[in-house]
Amino acid sequence: MRLATTGVCLIIGVLLVGCSSSESKDERPGFRTIEPTATVVLLTPAPTARRSPTATVVSAQPEEAPPALSISERVQVEVDELLQRGIDPSSGTSFFTGQGIPGTILIGVGDEIVLQAANGLADRENDAAHALTTRFPLGRIVELFIATLALQLHEMGVLDLDSPIGDYLPDFPHGSATIAQLLDRTSALPRIVRTDIEASANQDGAVAAAVEFIAGKTTRFEPGDHVNFLDSSYERIDESDYIVLRYLIEQVTGSTFEELLEENVLERAGMDGTSFVSADSTAEHGAVGYTAGFDLSASEIRRQFVAMDFEPIDAAKRQIAIVEDGTALWATAEDIFQWYRALVGGDLVDGELVTRMFEPGLDLNITSSGNTAYGWFVYEGFLRKQAWAYAESEGYSVGIAASPDQDVFIVVLTNIEEHFTVNRYIPPSWWLQRFLHNVDEAVRGE
Repeated sequence: MRLATTGVCLIIGVLLVGCSSSESKDERPGFRTIEPTATVVLLTPAPTARRSPTATVVSAQPEEAPPALSISERVQVEVDELLQRGIDPSSGTSFFTGQGIPGTILIGVGDEIVLQAANGLADRENDAAHALTTRFPLGRIVELFIATLALQLHEMGVLDLDSPIGDYLPDFPHGSATIAQLLDRTSALPRIVRTDIEASANQDGAVAAAVEFIAGKTTRFEPGDHVNFLDSSYERIDESDYIVLRYLIEQVTGSTFEELLEENVLERAGMDGTSFVSADSTAEHGAVGYTAGFDLSASEIRRQFVAMDFEPIDAAKRQIAIVEDGTALWATAEDIFQWYRALVGGDLVDGELVTRMFEPGLDLNITSSGNTAYGWFVYEGFLRKQAWAYAESEGYSVGIAASPDQDVFIVVLTNIEEHFTVNRYIPPSWWLQRFLHNVDEAVRGE
C-alpha cells in the first residue's frame, strides 16, 4: 500500500581516535559529502620593518586577515578537541584508551554532510575495517519510522492522531488512549519485556503475541498523566506503545510494516543502503556485533577505561526488540541522515506535522533525558531545542541527535554492546546533548 501525502554528549564515547579525510561529492542532487582535513594553521606576525641609514623607510603592510573557517572545518576542530578530551570531563581520560570506538559517525548541517568518518574493525575475526557503507541494525530506532508512517496515515485521513485506539482496534481493552498518546508514550499501557511473551522476539508474530499480552494486563495510570518509563531511571522506555501502534497500522492498512516502510519511507527518502534482514542473520556489508569486557574497579570507573576482550555476538542467538517482529532493519549512517532530511524537508510528511513530531506530550522537567515526543526525547537546553534517540541491542549501539533550530543532525553507529551506558555515571542523553551542543556552537561560529 502506497501512502499518498501532501508533501512531506560531550561526544558519544570516543568514536574515533583520528580521522583522515578527503573531499568527495555525492552525485545525487542536493547532497554533498565533505570530509575535511584536521590541519591546524599557525599564524605568525610579519617582522617589523627597520630603519636603515641608507635605506628608504618602507611602511609595514597590514597583514591580511586569515580566511574564516568553513562550517566543516569548525566542526572538524570541535570533534578533534572532543576526541582528545575523551568522555570524562573530570579527568580528561580517554574511553578505550589507545583504541577508539569502532563504528561510523556523520554530522550534517542542512542538506550538507560536513563530516563523515569510519574507524576500527567491522569484523575482527576477518580483519575487515569499518567503511562509510557499513550497515548496522537500528533496533528501536525503527520507532521513529513507525511514527513517520503514522503521520503519513494521518495526512491521508486513515488515522486521526487525536482519536482513541478503540476506534481502530475495537476489541482492544485499553482503547481510551489516543494515537498521539501512543506516539509520545503517555498511553498508560501495561509494561512489557521480552520474557513476557512465549514467542521469541526474533520470530515473526512477536508483535501480535505482545499485543495479546498487553491486552490481558491492567493499565498503570490514566492516559496522558505519565510517560511509560520501564523503570525509575528515566532512560529506559517501555516498548508497549510502539508495539501496539505498529500492530494498529498493519490492521488499518492491510499491509505489513515492512511493505509500508519500503514504499513510503525508504524509497521516497532514497535510503538505498537500508533493508530488512532476518533477525538471526547479518546484513550484507553489516558489522559484526561485539560485547566488550572491562578491567576496572569501582574506584577506577570515573578515571580510566581499558578495553579488554571483544566477544562476537552469535547472530543466530542475538535478541532484538519485540517491536522489530522477527526482522532487523539495517542501515548506514548516511541513509539515516537522508531519512531526516526528507522528513524535515517536507518530502515525507507535511511541515506542520513534522513540528508536532518534536513537541513533547508532557513537560516532565527531567534534565538528563528530556521529554518524550514522537519517537524522540526532546530537551530544551543550551538556549535551543535538541532531540535525540538511541538504541542498544546485543552487540550494537545506535545514537542520533538533532537540533531542529540549527538544522544540525548527528549519527553515531557502533558495533559494541552497551557503548552508550558503559559508564553508569553519565547517561546516554547527556553525551548526546553535550556533543550536539558543541557541534551547534561550531556551526554558529561561537
